[in-house]
Amino acid sequence: MTVFEEIIARLNYFKDIEAIMQFSADSSVIIEELCTYTLMCSRKIIDPNPDNYLQYDPDDAVVVGLLVKQHKGLEQLIQAHNSGNLDVAWPFIRINYEAYIKMRYLIREGKSAQRDYRLKSYKNRYKMYEKYNRKGNGVTDVFLYKFLEDIKVEGFTIQDFEAIKSWKAFGGKSFENLMKEFESAELYLPSYALVSDSIHSDWGDIRQLHLQELDGKFAVKIEPEKYHGRVILSCVYLHLQALENFLQWYRTDFGAEIIHAEDLVAELIRVIGILNSYFIGIYENKPDVFVRN
Repeated sequence: MTVFEEIIARLNYFKDIEAIMQFSADSSVIIEELCTYTLMCSRKIIDPNPDNYLQYDPDDAVVVGLLVKQHKGLEQLIQAHNSGNLDVAWPFIRINYEAYIKMRYLIREGKSAQRDYRLKSYKNRYKMYEKYNRKGNGVTDVFLYKFLEDIKVEGFTIQDFEAIKSWKAFGGKSFENLMKEFESAELYLPSYALVSDSIHSDWGDIRQLHLQELDGKFAVKIEPEKYHGRVILSCVYLHLQALENFLQWYRTDFGAEIIHAEDLVAELIRVIGILNSYFIGIYENKPDVFVRN
């Protein structure tokens, strides 16, 4: 029996929320286990043979690279959450969500969109080139050299940049409109927009994660503080969806299977779905339980 098969056999035990709670009344225990399994599965999908790296052309590489970013982001999110540093974990929710949606779009739209994404991602570096070409200092000279070498490797020329009419990739769509093509519009505010408070240091982030309210006054909140595992469960679920889409893309794009992991991904999604439904039920029927945590 393979490692994946052993994990699937274990997950099969969790048929419903009663079976999960029988395993442990503390849901954080099973959440931690699901996080471990998800990262293990993700790592194996991304890098099935560490001794012999898979190699991709530049267009295919954007899909792979976005998945790697999501994997690393989830690792950091889980580590920060487990350390009681939700303030550190919070930005990764938005970062991973954006990488996920962009990956979905580039998978759907194919080579033309993938090339356009690569080309227009050089926007600020090209502007630096325009500003400092032949009149820079040592620092900018090194930057320009690296820029020219990078675009040469990718098959771009300066003329490609000069011909750009609009620097907006992804069909010129805003992220909100792009997201609606793959997810419910209701998810935009909680999964992306609200988390911008943390990235931009807005008051909502400062008040909740760096201060504590005491009778109308505020005091510092500097020590780590444990939060309920439901906070990261939706992020783990999102990453499993990313893995599911990546495996489908690889099979279609390359006509082969990178690794047989669909069964494990599906089983992880099933168990996390049970827990998510359970937590939603608590929100609806006993909201006071989660008010302070």
